[in-house]
Amino acid sequence: MKKKLLEVFRRTFDPEIVNEETSRINCENWDSLNHLRLSVLIEKEFEIYLEPEEINSIKDFSDAEQIVAKKLLDAAIQ
Repeated sequence: MKKKLLEVFRRTFDPEIVNEETSRINCENWDSLNHLRLSVLIEKEFEIYLEPEEINSIKDFSDAEQIVAKKLLDAAIQ
């Protein structure tokens, strides 16, 4: 899952600077438009739906990873 999510981040932002430490603070391409683009790509890639609060809470790669992991786990349980 981590590798797949990194690919989503690389498609959204500069692929040469994206890593597991990527955040709003250290990624100059992370603006509001790319934030929405990231959210849409995550939803498509993982076939999940992100609630507005979840989208707003993504401030770095780790946040996105935790949200996706929880969504996938919840889907597997159902």
